[in-house]
Amino acid sequence: MDLHRYTKGGIIQGFFFLLLQISNWLLTTQNPNALIALRMDLIRIICSHEHYVTLNLPCSGLSPPASPSPSISSATSQSSAFSSHMQDQRVASMFELSVAFRQQHFLAGLVLMELALILEPDAEGAFFLHKKAICTLHNLLCSHDSDTRYRDPTVRAQVAQLYLPLIGIIMDALPQLYDFTENHLQRGRLASVMVDDGNGDGSTISQSVAMAIAGSPLPHTHRSTVFQMPSMPPRQYSMLSAEASRNLLMCLLWVLKNAGAAVLHRWLADLSAFHVNHLLDLLYLCVSCFEYKGKKAFERINSLTF
Repeated sequence: MDLHRYTKGGIIQGFFFLLLQISNWLLTTQNPNALIALRMDLIRIICSHEHYVTLNLPCSGLSPPASPSPSISSATSQSSAFSSHMQDQRVASMFELSVAFRQQHFLAGLVLMELALILEPDAEGAFFLHKKAICTLHNLLCSHDSDTRYRDPTVRAQVAQLYLPLIGIIMDALPQLYDFTENHLQRGRLASVMVDDGNGDGSTISQSVAMAIAGSPLPHTHRSTVFQMPSMPPRQYSMLSAEASRNLLMCLLWVLKNAGAAVLHRWLADLSAFHVNHLLDLLYLCVSCFEYKGKKAFERINSLTF
């Protein structure tokens, strides 16, 4: 059979040979970062498939309930099935990178999970991996934005729902982002939220933590250091470059722009005061990043690459 011909499942036979070659290499290499880089390249190749979005749609059951009328059954489309499924889920769970989310949206879950792992504060030697993870996500969103199949706002909102957990991931990574503010107000605001309310002796919980606990149920678990005991040593963050931070912020704004307004409103209504402030800090950083500051400042920022 021709290796360039698609099988029934839509996968090229030659891809299996590539998997065998990669598996053999994985058994012999000793460099964990090289393994991660290869895995991310594999995910990038798979996600470049023409029907990537369709492959992310949750699979229906083997025996779905019968439609009450033939007309409704015949009118049901892929888009409506996707929308109805998402409406059955709690809004908060749509913003969680949970096991259930990764099972329902497998490929998007892989991309977001790789990004979340690379942005972990404890990740070591991952500077060159930041570029791979962020570029994979950035290229995906660029392809969605230019794809004529997703020009309809309703369809694009459904595509954006595949990336809703990205908001929480970037909120958690806020201390690692490049500071685009002129007077470093962003870092000052974030630091004040984390330490101003504490008494310094580590014997009591800070007021910010108490606000988060007393607020509405959190839509997702954050890795922010504000939830650590004050006596714990601060984490060492691997700072992202200006270019990496800018691309990550562009991805965030794309999701916020294209996700359904109703979904975002319901999610924001359930956020605690602490996390609303955290989101505002992130949006303030976006404004500082993309506002026009003159030709010289623009050239200086452009010179800061990966």
